[in-house]
Amino acid sequence: MEREELIKYRGNYTIEELAQILDVNKEDIVKWEETGEIDEVKFIELKEMYEEECSFPNYIKELQDINNKPIKGLIIWNRIPYPIFALIFFLLFGFLKDAWHPAWAIFLSIPVYYSLGASIFRRSLALFNYPCIVIAAYILLGFICDLWSPGWILFLTIPLYYLICFSVAARKWTFFVYANAILIVYLCMGMVFGRWHPWWIIFLSIITYIDISRAISYKFFWFMDIATIVIMTYFLVGYFYDLWHPLWIILLLIPMYHIPQAICIYKRKKKLHIIK
Repeated sequence: MEREELIKYRGNYTIEELAQILDVNKEDIVKWEETGEIDEVKFIELKEMYEEECSFPNYIKELQDINNKPIKGLIIWNRIPYPIFALIFFLLFGFLKDAWHPAWAIFLSIPVYYSLGASIFRRSLALFNYPCIVIAAYILLGFICDLWSPGWILFLTIPLYYLICFSVAARKWTFFVYANAILIVYLCMGMVFGRWHPWWIIFLSIITYIDISRAISYKFFWFMDIATIVIMTYFLVGYFYDLWHPLWIILLLIPMYHIPQAICIYKRKKKLHIIK
């Protein structure tokens, strides 16, 4: 086993933290990373723990780290009184062009400005306030060009944007490819067949796709969450065959499945020493 690979699998954990999680001595960790020699069982646990950590980026930890790592460029960026500039532009448009409406949309650029600085200096797409950009663009398209429809389609890019963030952080681009494929299918159904409704339901399959990928990757069935599958089935059968009742009974599968799922995931994490 390559030393670099073992060091990579340790991720952001310290040697002490990893030793506690895997229930080994610190000396064992040091030996692994110096010689590349590691017990096969512990290697599997280490790799699975690393993959589980990487599957869903820990944005909460990332945001917490921000407070501990001040960046000079970001400090300067945040000191620029951008809200005052936004107010000046708003007043100019209002008094000179009598465009108080929709010029108020410029205030949406304030959270965008600060999130852009964080995104640039922290090098993280997840920190950028993309929804505000979409809302501002939609408002302008609606009021100026009267394109409320099909301008609403811009909102579909919000989950895709964060899926890109997910894909970049997890290095799993298949999720992004699948999401784009779903978007193309939806647009075809809407524009060609006029089936905007009820085919919006297929966006729920993105969640199912991620769950299935995790289950296959980890060879652990209980990572699957059947909620979206059940909801899609119920909605489609109800809509096309008018069987809302008594088909609602399949919704009971969600809590019935969740109980053994939670137990099995807990046992798995305990086995891998992720929890005590």
